[in-house]
Amino acid sequence: MSGTFTIQPLFPDSVVTECSLVADADCNLYPEEMASMQNAVQKRRQEFGAGRGCARTALARLGFADVAIEICHLEDTLLLPAAALIDNRYVVLYDNGVARQIPVKVGKRNANHYQVIEGLEAGQEVVVEGNYDLKDGADILREEAGQ
Repeated sequence: MSGTFTIQPLFPDSVVTECSLVADADCNLYPEEMASMQNAVQKRRQEFGAGRGCARTALARLGFADVAIEICHLEDTLLLPAAALIDNRYVVLYDNGVARQIPVKVGKRNANHYQVIEGLEAGQEVVVEGNYDLKDGADILREEAGQ
């Protein structure tokens, strides 16, 4: 383990952890992993490499082979901004100036979005700021992005 810290005491003995400082990380990424980082800034690529290195070390300690770690791609699906999801079960829609709380079922998640399994259709507008305090049926005003 690189660095002077560990998170292992936070977990049961059956859980394997590995920590590294980004500056100390030395991980060769597989082509599939490098492709997902092609548009990322250098600092993000370094963080990603450090995380992959820790994951591979921990997996090796569990007896797994050193292979590319798949990245969750949410393509060809309806995506919901993560900030719009409330209590992992509903969103607030903007419906002609009225807030409508509706249940949704979500699937996979990436850094910023959830995959919508059911409950929303393309084109419906969801509230992403101030949505936690909105009551169903409340009057709301829509602001365009950047206002």
